[in-house]
Amino acid sequence: MFNQALIILEDKALEMAGKDLKQLGLPTPQRNLGNRLSREMLRETSYDMNELDKYVSTNEPLLV
Repeated sequence: MFNQALIILEDKALEMAGKDLKQLGLPTPQRNLGNRLSREMLRETSYDMNELDKYVSTNEPLLV
């Protein structure tokens, strides 16, 4: 349970400050490679399609 709490805290720290817990002077969680890759994949694919479409529609004409 302690390790899971550290994982959640580290995920938030990475999201908000771009730093892991070690960089913040805290103990680091024990992760396996699969958990880290899953978290990174989720972060990279979690976006609002409507917002992205609006952004592309607005900015595409500016590409000349």
